[in-house]
Amino acid sequence: MKIVSLKEIWREKCTEKKELGYLKEFIWLIQCFLSVFLGQVASVH
Repeated sequence: MKIVSLKEIWREKCTEKKELGYLKEFIWLIQCFLSVFLGQVASVH
């Protein structure tokens, strides 16, 4: 029982880390897009 529960916890931790990684990548992509977009707008004006 304990081994199973530990595996479950480990699996949950791994999925949490993956989701966190995706979230960080997503935020980074948005920041890059915004900086490029704002840079283009600033250069136009």
